[in-house]
Amino acid sequence: MIGPRDGRGLRARSLDELERSARRHPDARVASARSRPLAALDAADLRLLLARRQGLAHVLPLAVALLADDPFVEACGHPGDLLCALCGLERAEWTGDAPLRLAWLAVLHGAWSARDLAATHDRERIERAVEAARRRGLA
Repeated sequence: MIGPRDGRGLRARSLDELERSARRHPDARVASARSRPLAALDAADLRLLLARRQGLAHVLPLAVALLADDPFVEACGHPGDLLCALCGLERAEWTGDAPLRLAWLAVLHGAWSARDLAATHDRERIERAVEAARRRGLA
């Protein structure tokens, strides 16, 4: 279970409920993740939803909160792959939420500062992703 408390019960609802989606997504993995409560989503679910650009307004805060604890969290087989998924978003895909953006910048700074300490992580791939995010104005 991940994500910040919101006090409104949003984490108990699924993306399908929050976005009032009546149509099931054609990809079974995406449909499964969209149908589960936000609080039940794990790092792999978040990476998948980010990669497919699904429910970003709800998924971004959860991913940033998870990365704040460990910027190199492994979602799908590679340490830092959730971080790389966030770095792959375009500037326009980020919400206008200033505190979320500040939290994201802190995550990026932490990942960048710790890059030489992450001997077991895929350092080159993470550095490329963070640099790409910087070039697109995400950092």
